[in-house]
Amino acid sequence: MGVDNYEKSIPFLIAKNFADSANDVVLKDSAFPGARTADLKGDLLEQTIKDQPNIVTVLIGVNDIHGNINKSEFKSNYEEILSRLTKETKAKIFVVNIPFIGGNSLLKFPYNFYFDYQTKQFNEVIKNLAENYNVKYIDLYSQTADEFKKEGDHYSSDSFHPSAKGYEEWAKIIY
Repeated sequence: MGVDNYEKSIPFLIAKNFADSANDVVLKDSAFPGARTADLKGDLLEQTIKDQPNIVTVLIGVNDIHGNINKSEFKSNYEEILSRLTKETKAKIFVVNIPFIGGNSLLKFPYNFYFDYQTKQFNEVIKNLAENYNVKYIDLYSQTADEFKKEGDHYSSDSFHPSAKGYEEWAKIIY
């Protein structure tokens, strides 16, 4: 997923930021490569609810877009996730919109425009649901899209997943 060292991954970096601010943190990372909203809803949500966390960050959707999941199915899945988290936990919930991912060497014309358009459409869904469920919305896309549309050391060698530097940038924004 972009980095070989877990301590440079986005979940670890976010947890480290919270721990650095004098909080005790127990990190439970439910992410897995290729996960879509249906996977989160079906396989991961129950355990998260059972764990009764204080904080939940939700960053999902890239694989829905790249898997051609339609917007209405995405919305339905995401809404069930937020509905259950807000009703069945007391967690402070942060939803992070879908960042632009895929350097110029990976996504060529016209696919770069198509995936960017889809990302913006799905992010509108996320933003509206965050407002409806009164959870914190973090706009990662707007703050990183210009940089991530270009090649650079913010990408790992696959030109898709962020590098340690890219994840550091994301973690700072999310925190």
